[in-house]
Amino acid sequence: MEAFEQERRGLFDGLSVPVSVNGVLIAALGLFTYYGGIRMIEGTFGVPGTGDCRVIGGMLANLSARTGAFGEWLANLGGWQSSPVEYSAGIWILFWVWTAVVWAFFSGAICRTAAVKLAREEVIEIGEALRFGARKFLANLSSVAFVFLIGGLFLLLINATIGGWLARIPYLGDIGLGLLFPLILLSTCLAVFVAALGVLGFNLASAAIATEASDPFDGVSRAWNYVLARPWQVLLTLFATFLYLSLVVFFGQAMLKASVKTLALGEWGLGNAPRLVDVSKEQREAQKLPAGVRHVLLPGKGEFLYGSVIARRYKSVEIKPGEKAIFYPQSLEFALEKYKEAYGEYPANLQALITPPASPQGTSKPFLDVAQVPADPYGQAFVYRRTPGAEVPYQVSSPGADKQLGTPDDIGLVELERLLGPTGPKLNIKPFMEPTVGFQVGMLHFWLGLAKVLLYGYVVAYFLSGQTLVYFLLRKDVEGDDYTEVTLDEELDDLEDDVLGYVAPAKPDAPSATTATPASKPAAKPKADEAKADEVKADEAKGDDKADEAKSDEGGEESTEDKKDEGSSEA
Repeated sequence: MEAFEQERRGLFDGLSVPVSVNGVLIAALGLFTYYGGIRMIEGTFGVPGTGDCRVIGGMLANLSARTGAFGEWLANLGGWQSSPVEYSAGIWILFWVWTAVVWAFFSGAICRTAAVKLAREEVIEIGEALRFGARKFLANLSSVAFVFLIGGLFLLLINATIGGWLARIPYLGDIGLGLLFPLILLSTCLAVFVAALGVLGFNLASAAIATEASDPFDGVSRAWNYVLARPWQVLLTLFATFLYLSLVVFFGQAMLKASVKTLALGEWGLGNAPRLVDVSKEQREAQKLPAGVRHVLLPGKGEFLYGSVIARRYKSVEIKPGEKAIFYPQSLEFALEKYKEAYGEYPANLQALITPPASPQGTSKPFLDVAQVPADPYGQAFVYRRTPGAEVPYQVSSPGADKQLGTPDDIGLVELERLLGPTGPKLNIKPFMEPTVGFQVGMLHFWLGLAKVLLYGYVVAYFLSGQTLVYFLLRKDVEGDDYTEVTLDEELDDLEDDVLGYVAPAKPDAPSATTATPASKPAAKPKADEAKADEVKADEAKGDDKADEAKSDEGGEESTEDKKDEGSSEA
């Protein structure tokens, strides 16, 4: 039954990848380490932009820009730009070196957990997997460098050096390059061929090193051999893996967004509609607001959380050292007060807020970001009139449902501002928000970041574990090796002991005349000598047994002859 369970792991049934929790945690640790290094590179070299991992975004943008319509579609799906990004050569070199170093270590650990789980149905500890990754770090890194070295050899040495410098020779160089250009084509073809093998087999090499505990040349040769022997099988499994992981990322991102979005369903829950808060005299003076401002418009709590941690609409910007601000558009009251600041009086009508005349400073920026005078839900335009000498020098209202002013259903300024929403000039709303909002946003950032790291950790662990499974399948198909064959750490230790056993021990230093040395213990015999001694003893034991048998046979023959002599004498 156990053999049947091993043999039934065909191509499609084998896509139940042996990913483990330990593998996911190792991948998450790798992502965290990789992210920290990328942020350090961006900060050290001053990479322009404000987003996280801008270098990775730039790399994806360059790839998308060079793949035409497919790259543009992929960029729209992934949320990065598709136009080329220019960075210095030092940034790109550090980016690729850091990428190779981090994943040469962690891919070995993850592939090791998958290989042992697949072959022995065991889950190794995280520490053991990381120790294996450290032991095979240079092997994995060398396998990547080997591919770049071979490709660079063709392009740099043959094409650029030999072909390019040959063409510099006057007259003869032109003729020589024209005649020998097929060799340049062949060199470029080999470089592209090596690059294709490297792309399709780079994780198979890591899986081979993790399974066989071998050197980089063995890992690369096995990976390339399997890719060439079963190319369609490799492509099919890669396509199936990428399709599955794309769905995982899509639904995982949707889950993260929904976890915050569903805190406010319309006005249910935290609420999404803008809210008005009263402004005290002290706040007005501290923030240097116009004297007529009595309310400040804030986003709904649900909208603010979603815009802060998911959509990133409400980012804190530094207005001066040690002080940050969050700017949010205000509504009608603030627009009227800013108009008065600019022109010295309130407008004659609301249309002046939309298309203001030239101000004394020579500007005419609109104070309301709307196309026409706003209207209430019943289609009635807001009614505005100035009331000089009154406590509030203007009045804004709406006729309401009965379309008549002066009736109980008239809509006042506060409700109209909620209906109009954030369409006016921007204001720093951070001083008017609850002091615990920052803690709330920070904790949501933490939990969502942790969930995102685990999500992408699962993606990385699944992909590397899947490549390890593909390696097992190809090894079985091409070489006939059983699924249970994997080199364990104990076997590695025994192999090292056997190798060290053949090395002659160094002669001890002679003790000095003035120093007393304790009685030394007899030196331990190497394992190889012990094995030979055991064989000699076994042969001697067999020789003794044969000698005893021979003696017993001789004794039997003698007794038989004696009996014959006795019988003859009696006769």
